[in-house]
Amino acid sequence: MAKDLNPAALPDLRMFDIAKGVLVGVRRCTVDEAFAELLACAEQHRVGVFALSRALVALRERSEAVPDAEAAMAARTAWGDLLLNPAGNA
Repeated sequence: MAKDLNPAALPDLRMFDIAKGVLVGVRRCTVDEAFAELLACAEQHRVGVFALSRALVALRERSEAVPDAEAAMAARTAWGDLLLNPAGNA
């Protein structure tokens, strides 16, 4: 991904597609599995799936540009270890 990607500036559906791609890349799962994981996580943490998508992409980019603090916390809880400590994941 581009270094200058601003998660807050992209349309919701585009951000949702990028978030699915992040999960496909790090989890080595299918797009359908990534879709299901995003929906399940959003439901579990009671946040919007688009806000969660933005938070996931921001976490991947190590960006602070996430207006929804609850979605950011949900993303860190669900994928923080996976994205922030990749050497520990085999």
